[in-house]
Amino acid sequence: MDDKIAKTFGLNIKDVTEQTSRLITTSINGPIDNRQAVLSDFEKARTNLLEIIAIGQEAIAEFSLICSQAQNDKYYMALSSMMKTVSDSNKQLLELQEKIREIENLAKNEPKHVTNQVIMTTADFQKYLKKGRE
Repeated sequence: MDDKIAKTFGLNIKDVTEQTSRLITTSINGPIDNRQAVLSDFEKARTNLLEIIAIGQEAIAEFSLICSQAQNDKYYMALSSMMKTVSDSNKQLLELQEKIREIENLAKNEPKHVTNQVIMTTADFQKYLKKGRE
């Protein structure tokens, strides 16, 4: 049945399967540290979203031709759903970029290393200890 549908729409099932498997396949590496893990996850998610957007745009272009030829309201509803999905993917990409910027800003604002030094004489230190006991 899939072959009939593919032939009707002029699709190559192997190409679609390869593109889908590329989207699904991810390499899972143990995190070296949290920052590297976050950046790695961000890159994977960004790459996946960009591929989804690209494939969605191609599908919209092809399906819009089918809709214009068929003039069927169900096809136009499906086309509008595809457009919404691609639009949502674009929004997700922007939200992902905002989140990674927030994470990077938090990392920049964290104190690197704090060293407190108190310089006083022994007599001053003994006075300080006596005040603490009282």
